[in-house]
Order: sequence, then structure tokens, then C-alpha cells
Amino acid sequence: MSRKAGLKKTGGRTKGTSNRITSELKQFIETLIEKNMPVIQRDLSVLF
Repeated sequence: MSRKAGLKKTGGRTKGTSNRITSELKQFIETLIEKNMPVIQRDLSVLF
């Protein structure tokens, strides 16, 4: 069931707070790309 419009939010994260899992995943992907950049560039140059 949906809530009626205009009711205040109850529970959960406050507005604007980032999800912990999202930030951890973002950091993991950044590290993975940084450590493998030469391989990624080589593979992309072969494809294009």
C-alpha cells in the first residue's frame, strides 16, 4: 500500500545520506580500474 501524499517520512536514512554499500562498490570499481588501466587500454585499442 502506498502512503498518502504529504505525510512525513518515517524511518530509514535521512534525505541525502549515501548508501554505504553504494560507496563501497564505487570504491571497489575505482580501484579495480586503476590497477588494470594498461590492460583495459590495450584491450580497447584491439577492439577499436
